[in-house]
Amino acid sequence: MKQLLPALLLAGGLIFWMACNKSTSSQTPPNASSLTLTLSDQSVKKGQPLMVSLPQGVSSSGVKWSVSPDSGARLTASAGSASVLFFKAGRYKISANYASGSDSARRDSCYGTVVVADTVYVPPMSPSFDTTAVDRDTLTLTPMSDTSDLILVAQSSRRYGCLPYYIYSISAGVNTGISMQFPWVVSNHINGCGDAGPAVSALFLQNSIKDWPNGTYPFSANYSGATYSGSLTITGSDYTFTWNYTTGVIISPLHIKR
Repeated sequence: MKQLLPALLLAGGLIFWMACNKSTSSQTPPNASSLTLTLSDQSVKKGQPLMVSLPQGVSSSGVKWSVSPDSGARLTASAGSASVLFFKAGRYKISANYASGSDSARRDSCYGTVVVADTVYVPPMSPSFDTTAVDRDTLTLTPMSDTSDLILVAQSSRRYGCLPYYIYSISAGVNTGISMQFPWVVSNHINGCGDAGPAVSALFLQNSIKDWPNGTYPFSANYSGATYSGSLTITGSDYTFTWNYTTGVIISPLHIKR
């Protein structure tokens, strides 16, 4: 189904070719590799999805993906591809380590650095994309805090094709609280669609609630045709959710420091 994208979409742009170095067993000296790791952009904003693909011809079995520092990012691996969401500004290193040739002790690694700007990504509103309605799925919201910014990382239990992300909307008001809707998943069609992974998006709430006084506010999420309701308590030092659901929409942890 074609839908106008009202929230998180995948950014296009530059293709960033990352250097690959070869790290072998102690019996084999290291040497340069001509293989490259492909990223969808060289620099991104907070909440902007970054897509990573292995070089052509490299087996996706046994690949170990990593991002450093990992405290400000969420990496979701899908065999020969990975997606990364960043929550904090800074410089990050993304790596893929995989077996090379018939010698299981011999490993190759591809890596590079990505700069994340201290601004929140605003997705484009004009393109239309094929979308999938969420159904028979569980949504997990993971609260995080970055210098008083409340961030919710949304991730599905179901796996979708082509490195997927949620289309979502948020309405927030000091008199009405926070309401979220997650009606669709959109898939990224970069370098084919053979891989599948959970839908993941980052929701930044600081601009919506930064002027709210300390107190308890309604908090709800509409997902897969049902509305789940609880509350969010804000103090000068903490965010605390009151949430009684263990299926459908889950919030974990329920309490974080600001």
